[in-house]
Amino acid sequence: MPAGGLKVASLRRRLAAAAIDGLVLGAGLVVLAVVYGIRSKPGEDTPDEIPWLKWIPDSPAANRVTSTVLSVGWRNWRSPGSRFVGVRVVELKTGGPVTVHSASVKLATSIALGEFVRSLNGPAQRRTLERLRAYQSELSELKQSHPGDPEAAQREMRKRHPEARVGCLGCAAPLLLTTVPTYAPALWSPRNQTLPEWLAGLVVVED
Repeated sequence: MPAGGLKVASLRRRLAAAAIDGLVLGAGLVVLAVVYGIRSKPGEDTPDEIPWLKWIPDSPAANRVTSTVLSVGWRNWRSPGSRFVGVRVVELKTGGPVTVHSASVKLATSIALGEFVRSLNGPAQRRTLERLRAYQSELSELKQSHPGDPEAAQREMRKRHPEARVGCLGCAAPLLLTTVPTYAPALWSPRNQTLPEWLAGLVVVED
């Protein structure tokens, strides 16, 4: 039991909070798309990106630094789902707010798992990218041989490559390889801790 006699949150509560957060995020994206669509004038070319989101850095390194600062800085922020179902993250030893050290350990664990999965899945991703480039190159040549009839080029490509399909399992593999080792330990942990939470000394409790 966490310090202070706090009650560990059940996995059901945690899943409910995650589901609510997912719905809120999805609703926000829908509203964003609708507002952006309304503001786009008919007949005008749609911009490549939303103007007021240009502040997001393009560099992967800059994105990593930004996400790290936000994750550590907002370590005690509670999502809408967490507030609705009444759960929060605390220090296991003290029962108090999450410290910078614990938040950094949790984040470092998540990053390390992600990098490990990318290293495992890297060769498969490169092969998929090479096949996609070859497919696009061949499709471009067919479109040139069928000017004014892009559908004919698409039909020809389907005849030549009937096996070409979106690899759903391949797309989901990195997510599964990261999710399983991260969250599976919570199924057997007496405190329902994920791997990053266990290493960081954190626990999710009920209000």
